Amino acid sequence: DLGLGSRRVHRWEGEWKANWMLILENLADPMHGPFLHGQSLTLSRGALEDDMRTTRTADGFLVEREGQRGVNFDWSEFYCRDSIWVRLDIPLPFGPKGVLRILCFATPIDENATLVYFLRYRELSGLKRAYWRVLYRTFWEKQHFKVIEQDRIILESQRGAQSRVAEHLSNSDRGVTELR
Repeated sequence: DLGLGSRRVHRWEGEWKANWMLILENLADPMHGPFLHGQSLTLSRGALEDDMRTTRTADGFLVEREGQRGVNFDWSEFYCRDSIWVRLDIPLPFGPKGVLRILCFATPIDENATLVYFLRYRELSGLKRAYWRVLYRTFWEKQHFKVIEQDRIILESQRGAQSRVAEHLSNSDRGVTELR
């Protein structure tokens, strides 16, 4: 992890055998959290149904659940200027309360391989920062790796454009539609 001032930054990177656009589409779908990650302490909470909305911004767009905020992976913000990257917050139910901010990057290697980066950080100082560092290393890091691994497995099981042949997009896919 990298210590940057009051921020505690944890970096993860890996190569996934999945198309880069599928990885970004996964991040544009906040509703997948309670379904794919239903056993997660952070992503299992909240409503299983919600209306979605997208809002264009100067740098990209925001996709969010209309009826829920601060419970789960309820929104993601896409920055689409010189490169595409995604920002989201995960509320933490225990430890130093607040959110874990996550920045995500997907760099294409070829049609079926992507270099994926996740930067996770929190703004903490003093004893809360020290407590978070221990708690992250002993507990939260394993939880985050489980969620990342679930995403990797499901995305690697799909093969690029072939996975879209029989798709039926709905309201919950508004972020995917906006991204495309």
